[in-house]
Amino acid sequence: MKEQYTKFATNGFSTIELLIALALMSLIMVGALQAVWGNQYWMMTATTAQEAMQKSKSMVVQLEYIRSENFQLVSSTRSLYSVDPHNLSEQDCSLGGLCYQVETKVTDISSCAKSVVVDVRWKLGVRYATSSIPTQTYLVNPNEIGALGGDCLVVQPKGRWGETNMAVGSELQQSPLGTTGIDVLGNYMYVTSEVAPYFRVFEISNDITNVPVLVGVSTSTEVRLNDIDVIRDLPTGRIYAYVTQHSTSSQLLVYDVTESNNPVSLVQLSLYNVASSGSFPQGWRVIAYGGKLYVVSRETTGPELHIFSLDNPRLPVEITTASINLNRTVNDMVVRDEIVGNTMRRFLYLAASADLKEVGVYDVTGTVPIEVAAINLAGSADASSIYLTGSTVYVGRKSSSAPELYSFENQKLIAGELGLRGSGEVGTEILALGGVGTALVLGTAKNGEELQLWSPNETQWSTTSPNAGRLQSLSSQRLSPLGFDIHDSFLYAVSESLTQPESISVVYSP
Repeated sequence: MKEQYTKFATNGFSTIELLIALALMSLIMVGALQAVWGNQYWMMTATTAQEAMQKSKSMVVQLEYIRSENFQLVSSTRSLYSVDPHNLSEQDCSLGGLCYQVETKVTDISSCAKSVVVDVRWKLGVRYATSSIPTQTYLVNPNEIGALGGDCLVVQPKGRWGETNMAVGSELQQSPLGTTGIDVLGNYMYVTSEVAPYFRVFEISNDITNVPVLVGVSTSTEVRLNDIDVIRDLPTGRIYAYVTQHSTSSQLLVYDVTESNNPVSLVQLSLYNVASSGSFPQGWRVIAYGGKLYVVSRETTGPELHIFSLDNPRLPVEITTASINLNRTVNDMVVRDEIVGNTMRRFLYLAASADLKEVGVYDVTGTVPIEVAAINLAGSADASSIYLTGSTVYVGRKSSSAPELYSFENQKLIAGELGLRGSGEVGTEILALGGVGTALVLGTAKNGEELQLWSPNETQWSTTSPNAGRLQSLSSQRLSPLGFDIHDSFLYAVSESLTQPESISVVYSP
């Protein structure tokens, strides 16, 4: 009987063995189904990721087209959010349906360039996390680069400006010269002063620890210089510096600085119809843009605004055909071409000392400037600085009981409307304005806090609480009015004094 039982056991299955076999088969089937489903999931993921990349590329192509039509229409510091209309609704997405969200953020680097981040997000179902493919690209405006003679940022400065504290990488100490102006182009920095040597050229380095090196000076003038703008003439490659002189009869001076160690004085010119015996007839501010040179004197007897042709950049010729009596002293100005009604027009923006017209906008497309906007800011303080980037005009003013910082919508200004976006209390005079990365740069008269980074988002400012929009600050003692320039990834700041040592600081963000 035992032998028979053994024979039976080796030829069949017990109940337990059957259950174990079924369980194993069940596990194998589940594993197989999971593997099949997993393969399908990853295939769907690959497909949707490819579709997301296609949508990202499509968005960049659209932005490139807009850029070619009107570069400024791409400008925005705010996120643009959209859901692809060819996919399911947002409600269906929340229920597990597949949809894409395309978010585009455009940040102005300068008037010449913008950083564009396109972020495409999607979900395959409610139980899975959102997937995302962000891509970054840069859009540039070749026309603006040419108009500014190459003196314009085209890539976002390196570092985390506004996120990490600014630092001084190197600093050149020098004797009191009363530094009045600064402009950086290429590998050189050009500086003007109240006393000799009035015109200096420094070589700058990509190594933040290297101080600027003096390589050239000019002794062609014995007169204080007030302002400077340097451009590269693209057809010839030569570099010219246009300088305003504190002279009653030769207010404009032109240098050829192609050879940095040998600045050559080319010509000294007078401003048309300005009475040399009147009050403040000297040259004051200058800016070159798009084959024209814009020069102003302080408020004087005769016209304050003068426009020169740069058809021959070595010999500017004044072309204003009517006297433009601004009846105010322009402390800072900027020029830009804008498309208005499918027509390219040129506008000059002014920050001035005035009772009623601290901010002014002129159409300077022709030879007779036409005023299109004049703004009287609250309080009695004068406007001292102005900066235009993207769709926003920023204005700084002297210390006041009212806010010192303002932002305006550019398109409304050139249409003759107020266009005020916001204002902020800084608590001190704003000597200069600029931009670096995603931050607004303020040069101020606040002791120990002369260089400040602010959020460009006006909703973070306050009209009553000083520095509500400030991100950080850095000491740059005795900062000169309009006393900094931004080039590549560094900020160059100059101090001004006739009695104490001056400095040239190279500032960076880690």
